[in-house]
Amino acid sequence: RKSVLIPSLVISTIGSIGCAFSANIYLFLFFRAVQAIGIAAIPVVSATIIGDLFEGKERGEAMSLYQMLLALAPAMAPLIGGYLGSINGHLSVFLFLSTPGIILLIINISLLPETKPNIIKQSKAQKNYSLILKNKTGFSITLIGFIQFCIYFCFLVFLPSILTNSFHLTVNKIGLMFVPMSLSIMLGSFCYKFLQKRLTTKQALFITSFFNIICVVLFSFTYNINIPFIIIVTSLYGFSMGLSMPTHTTLLTEEFVQERATAIGMYNFIRYLGMGTGPLIGGFLLFNQNYFWIFFLGAIMFLLVILYTMKMLSFHSVQKLK
Repeated sequence: RKSVLIPSLVISTIGSIGCAFSANIYLFLFFRAVQAIGIAAIPVVSATIIGDLFEGKERGEAMSLYQMLLALAPAMAPLIGGYLGSINGHLSVFLFLSTPGIILLIINISLLPETKPNIIKQSKAQKNYSLILKNKTGFSITLIGFIQFCIYFCFLVFLPSILTNSFHLTVNKIGLMFVPMSLSIMLGSFCYKFLQKRLTTKQALFITSFFNIICVVLFSFTYNINIPFIIIVTSLYGFSMGLSMPTHTTLLTEEFVQERATAIGMYNFIRYLGMGTGPLIGGFLLFNQNYFWIFFLGAIMFLLVILYTMKMLSFHSVQKLK
């Protein structure tokens, strides 16, 4: 694990420093790509290390903390980035990003032990990513992750537009509007450890997903009422995200004991596709500053995905019992 994590931190830090000092847009885009290449591997290795170190309920608790921080980053970015950007443009933003990269690099080189267990080497066929999608649990989780992050990034992309066009908020105030949602994500992830004591991971997956869908539908009907309504509904949505995301990686690491890195890698790849696809499709559903269809249709699609995966996983459970 360490042999992948350390080079990834080096590459992402180089990319951040390169972005800060780029003289033109072409160099900037090049270093952004370098930064992305480095960053892409970090969540995969992180979740895999958690899977190596923890078992059972402890793994669920660790995953909840990991997913909380992972989801918190894009929600907090507009607040921090807006403040830093107002100081010295993109230079401040990317120098800020490179600083924790250097610190984390030193810490992980010095303190992180190798956690990869000693297992019998597998054949190439077993390491194929397609096997993750052929597995019913693997396919279900990646599908849910895709649609959930489609909607999540619609919130991150279109909420500033809603606040600007409907309520005429400034950039700094828009950044502050993400704080309640970010805190709610943290609270939801913290509360997950209490939820997993009462429910199986699959039960928690479906219950929290339904809660997430209800919050999205509620937002689609109330986004243009007033600021307090937006704060309440986005906070509920953030809480539902914090509750639901740990179930994804917990189920994957339970299902794929020896292929954790492959499973998490595939999950993150599909989830990243969702992050890009959501705002892209959402743009086509935006009519005359009416954001209703973006979120309402997203919720309907999420509901269909959940019903399909419930049927698939319940059938899979019956087959295992037989």
